[in-house]
Amino acid sequence: MDKKPYWLAVLAYVVCTFLIAAPWHLVIFKPLYDELAIFSRREPIIPLGLLSMLIQGLILSYAYPLFAQGTHSAGTGARFGLLVGILFSSIAVIAEAAKHTVTSLPHLDRVGDGLLSAPVLVRRRGDGCDLRERSTSSWPTMSGSPSESEAC
Repeated sequence: MDKKPYWLAVLAYVVCTFLIAAPWHLVIFKPLYDELAIFSRREPIIPLGLLSMLIQGLILSYAYPLFAQGTHSAGTGARFGLLVGILFSSIAVIAEAAKHTVTSLPHLDRVGDGLLSAPVLVRRRGDGCDLRERSTSSWPTMSGSPSESEAC
């Protein structure tokens, strides 16, 4: 089996992802991230980001041929990309919004990007309250919504 296409796919993933992610996180949205106090580390550790991209590239380059099952069409690639995009969004956006302090989810919604808007649509109450002011007990439970006294 020729491994060259695999390694080219890994390299392409790492290069393309870095070329998108670096300006996205370090330039375009850095002021917004700082304003919203999303990240606790002032300066990112770039080698860890590259390691993460390498691991993703290794796994995705291995998984795509299994998914495609010999059918390498634009539709197959689009379906694989959509599934991976939904998976990555659930990990990197929705779950992270649940774990980290974001000072203003309505403000984050103004970014207008579908991926960045996802946690806002899931978690936003619509009254613009700061989520740091709410206790975990004020989130809706199986029995219903929080009482007015529990809301921020």
